[in-house]
Parts: sequence; structure tokens; C-alpha cells
Amino acid sequence: MASFDVGLRAAALAFVTVTALARDSAADRSAKATVAEHRAQAAQYQRLAMFREAAEEYERLVASAQTVKPDEGQEVIDIGCELALAARLRMALGDSEQAVRNVERFAQLFGHIPTNDPLYSGRSESERATRSPYQTEAAELLLELGDFLAETHDLVRQVRYWQEALRTVAVQQSLAHRIRAEVKLAQVRWQMSCPIPSQDGLCVTQPARGTLDRRGDGCYPSWVDLDPLQAQTRNAALVSSALAGTRRALASYPLELVLAQRRSGDSQLRLGNQALREAVETALLIQADEQYERSLLRAPPPNSTLNRWSFRRMTDWQMRLRDALFALRPRYADLMDLSDGERGQIAAARQAQAVHLSLRTLARTPPRPPPKPADDPRTTDEWNALFRHAICEPTDDGGEATFLRQQYETCIERGISSGVRTPWLTQCERGASFLSHATGPASSEIFTTEPVQSDPWVRAQYLR
Repeated sequence: MASFDVGLRAAALAFVTVTALARDSAADRSAKATVAEHRAQAAQYQRLAMFREAAEEYERLVASAQTVKPDEGQEVIDIGCELALAARLRMALGDSEQAVRNVERFAQLFGHIPTNDPLYSGRSESERATRSPYQTEAAELLLELGDFLAETHDLVRQVRYWQEALRTVAVQQSLAHRIRAEVKLAQVRWQMSCPIPSQDGLCVTQPARGTLDRRGDGCYPSWVDLDPLQAQTRNAALVSSALAGTRRALASYPLELVLAQRRSGDSQLRLGNQALREAVETALLIQADEQYERSLLRAPPPNSTLNRWSFRRMTDWQMRLRDALFALRPRYADLMDLSDGERGQIAAARQAQAVHLSLRTLARTPPRPPPKPADDPRTTDEWNALFRHAICEPTDDGGEATFLRQQYETCIERGISSGVRTPWLTQCERGASFLSHATGPASSEIFTTEPVQSDPWVRAQYLR
């Protein structure tokens, strides 16, 4: 194998020498012949896995093609494949500056159909649309470049890039690419709006263990002893802009039609390619997470305050808390029906998390019995004890725990059926383990996708 590698490298170096000499003598050849020569040389570089040299050769091809006379306009169009390939090679090589130049050049040449193009002059609009594949390719390259630059650019520069991309003719003329660019911009703004590093996409923190406001009467099961999530206030302007972007994106997509057919069992329906479907799912996730975080911001008052509330006020507060949970569930349910992939798994995990935290808050609320009727023969202490047990018993009989366990089981089933172990599946397994009273994670470890020592595969590593 070593001798083969050495021989291959020697052949590659010999080829470079020969082609360099040939290039020097090509100055007096026609532009068309030079284009063909560059194309052959670039293809040979690719076969030898010399990708940087291949990209350079494709770029020389593009430069040579610009000298072709107008009556050879078809040759200019034919270089689109080579220029797109050069741009993608530059991105793969990590050469951001040259990648940007290539993509901008491609968008300039093919991102629109110029009225003075000699190849299309005098033709109808429908005939001119035959150039649309290159126009679509220009939009695709702009989106690929945006994803590539996200690895090195800060969020502010990413916002600027996506705003500029949305204004290009290529993206504007392609509905699918416009939806994707809108969601990319919304995603960056949503990320910018959080003042702290997000936790699995949510702008939340967890308090230190031992700061829980305990109810004091012991009237709750062990699964209620859970560290809550504390949502942080996002930048309102950025949140508004992000949500507006998701609404614009979803307004152009027949979401209700797709959901109806998915729920009817038509698993074959696929409107748009994978990238478009992921963009729609991301827009739905941002909208659902925004409502979830708003519900987390409505934190319950401390027990010292709740103890002073009347029975009616306490009941109204509990009903509002339940209503917020019921309003949240359809948003995640839509995403679970739409997506068989990661975002559907995230939605299932979020829903289980929201149910767990809501039931925790309700179960930890101090019992507030209604006023004792004047004609009731029992003493006030007997009356209060009666209602204390009436409130505790529904919690003790496992009804709420069963409902919560169903949410975690749904999440686990989705994760297993996907055939891919995701952090969200692990998160739901931790929650189910916490409910079972078995040796499992600490409560502060449930709502994180980072590996923790309580995970079975992590414990196995510790035991080696």
C-alpha cells in the first residue's frame, strides 16, 4: 500500500509539471480551447484528490470563459457547473474568502436572467425560464455559504449575511430558498435574543440544589422534588423579529394540508426536499419554545405569599397554570406529527418536560381549603384536614404520575423507533427513571442533554 501511495504521488507531481508547462504555452490558443483545457486539467486534479489545485483550475476556467465572444454565449452558461464546484471545493477546504468570491460571482452571472443576454433575447418569459436551474443553484449556493460562514462568523455578521441573501434575486425567485433563508435569519435572531448561553436551545438556568421552596406539609410524592427551570428574559425586539420571520416562512408553506395528510396516515407525503422540511420544522420549534419560555417566566409566587391567598384566588391561579400547559401542547403536537426526525424528538422531550414542571408546581402548591360553612358541625382544624387529604390523595394514587409517565414513554418510543440515539431520548429516559424511584439521575440532571454519571452507558465506563 505504501509503494502504491508513493507511486500515485509521483504521478500526481509529474502531471502538475506537465500541465504547468502546457499552461505556459497556451497563451496563443483560442479562448474556447483554453476553457476545454482547464476543464480537463481540473477533472484530473479531482481524480488525484488534489482538491485545492482542482478549485484553482476551475477558477482559471471561469476567467478564461469570460473572454468568449457574445456569439458563443452558450459557453458562458456551461461554466456554471464548474464555478459552483469551485465554490463548494473552497468551502470544503475552509477557504472562506475565495468561497465568498466564487459564490458572489455565480450569483452575479446566474442569479438572475438579464434582459440583454444574447442567448435569450427576443424569447418569451416562459422560454427564458429554461435558465432557472442555474438560478436555483445560485440560491442554493448562497444558503450553503451562509451555513459555512456560521462556523466562523459572529451572530451579528450572520444576521447581516442572511439579510443580504434574502434581497438577492436568486433567493427571491425561489420560494423554497426564501423560506429557508427566512428561517435561518429567524434562528440567528432567536439565538441572539438570549442574554446567556442557551441550554439545549432554551434560554433557561437551573437553581442550585437546596434552594427549593418546600411546601412544608409533605403532601407530595418524590417525583415532585424536582429542580425547576428558570427562564431568562430575552431581548423583546429580537424575539419579535425572529417570530415575524417564522410567520413569513410558514405563511408560504401549506402546513395545514401537510399536517392533515400526515395525521391521516399518509406517510409518503413529502412537500419539498429535506432542507425545506427541516426549515419548516425549525420555524415551528421556535414558535413553540417561545410560548414555553413565556409559561416558565410566570413563576409561582413563594409559599409565604400563596398562604395568604384566598381559596378563589388560589383556584384561579391553578386554572391559569393548567390552561397555559394545555395551550402549549398543540404546538409541540403539530411538530411531533410533522417530523419523524430530531425536531419531532425534541418536541416530545419538551412536552414531557413541560408536563413534569407544571405538575410539580401544582403538586407543591400549599393546600387551600374552601371556607367552612357556618352550619358545618366540624371544627376548623377538622375541616382543613379533610380538604388537605382530599388534595393529597389524587397525588398519592399515581394518576398524575401515570399521565406524566405516558409523556416520557411517548418520547422514548419515538427515539427508539428512529433507530438513532439522540440526547433527547436520553433526557426522557432520565425522566422516566426519576419517576420509577429507581437508582437514577439527580433531579438537576434530567433536563440536560449532556452526559451525566447516572446514564447507564456512562456508569458502565466508570465501572471498567
